[in-house]
Amino acid sequence: DALIALSLQVNWFTSGAVCLAIGFAADRLGRRPVLLSCMTCYIFGALGAGMTPSVDGLILARVLQGVGEGLCVMPYIVARD
Repeated sequence: DALIALSLQVNWFTSGAVCLAIGFAADRLGRRPVLLSCMTCYIFGALGAGMTPSVDGLILARVLQGVGEGLCVMPYIVARD
């Protein structure tokens, strides 16, 4: 039970950390590559979380989902431009 809760906490922490860095990455690398890479991470994380048989795999998949969820700041970046 505690490890399942840890997977959510890891997801939120990763999402917050990526939100801080995604603006810089989008300025440096361009919006499209950052958008596609975050969406890919989220999709693979969601598939992994749904199909993993272990809690360790679930935590790793939730980290990937957190990277994808860091994309939530992208509309603000585009609107700023």
